[in-house]
Amino acid sequence: MNYEAQAAIELETAIGSPADGSSYPFELLLDHDGWIIGTRPLFEALLRDLVSNTPTGIVSARFHNGLVDVLVRVATVTRERTRLSRVCLSGGTFNNVYVSLHLSQQLRENGFEVFQQSEVPCGDGGLSLGQVMVAAHKMTQA
Repeated sequence: MNYEAQAAIELETAIGSPADGSSYPFELLLDHDGWIIGTRPLFEALLRDLVSNTPTGIVSARFHNGLVDVLVRVATVTRERTRLSRVCLSGGTFNNVYVSLHLSQQLRENGFEVFQQSEVPCGDGGLSLGQVMVAAHKMTQA
């Protein structure tokens, strides 16, 4: 790796279009009061694709589609428990345009109200701005 998030950026750049719109499976496992996203089925399917020389673009698309699918499932089970239908998408993951667009679209199609950054970066830039705001507030209170 030569720069931060290089692997993630290259994986997004490689996205192809699986003719069947397929995705890799993720498990959603109950853990006390929360959920764990299990990756065993993902890796089993991924290894099968690698052994059969599936093109990188299809592997990338299946990974991204699977990630979107499981995040929609997380939102859905959370809504079932809490009755909350608002979802805020934030963090460096949402620098990935494919995930950001497809996830927000699928969430809306499933009846969620989706919030995303529009004026502040979703990754470290937004975090840095928040840190500056906290520091400025603390200085005015001193």
